Amino acid sequence: MIHMKTTQRASLRLCALVAILLLLAPVSWAQSLVRGTVTDQNGLPLAGATIVVKGTTTGTTTDANGQFTLNLPTGGETLVFAFIGYERV
Repeated sequence: MIHMKTTQRASLRLCALVAILLLLAPVSWAQSLVRGTVTDQNGLPLAGATIVVKGTTTGTTTDANGQFTLNLPTGGETLVFAFIGYERV
């Protein structure tokens, strides 16, 4: 039987705890990446449209091709799309 000193056992427990926390950390930082293209009723891309997570200041705008990418904190949020001259949806 191997006998360990108390400090060795404490170090082993600490290492195990750190390993578990490192494995769980990505889960707590999970984000949803949303990509899309905003178009008008004719299918033409809308450059400069804004996309905002409802109730927050988190958002982005579309590029020249109407495309956008947005990181959402947890997923399941409601996105609000706006463009000058169009009704918000």
